[in-house]
Amino acid sequence: MKYKTKHGELDFWDPYPNLNKFKKIGINLSGGADSALVMFMTCREIVERNLDTTIVPITDIDEKRPTNI
Repeated sequence: MKYKTKHGELDFWDPYPNLNKFKKIGINLSGGADSALVMFMTCREIVERNLDTTIVPITDIDEKRPTNI
């Protein structure tokens, strides 16, 4: 992964070293910002790498928390 800064391009550690190995990836979305951000970052990497990978979002309705719907 490369990032452009005003000082030029920088190489960074690859946060998804095994992303190319999967055709389907399931992500559990709780409704919070952290799981949504993980899904966004994973989707962005799939697009940037031009991979043939499908994201399968997983969610559930918690009956003890009716606002979760």
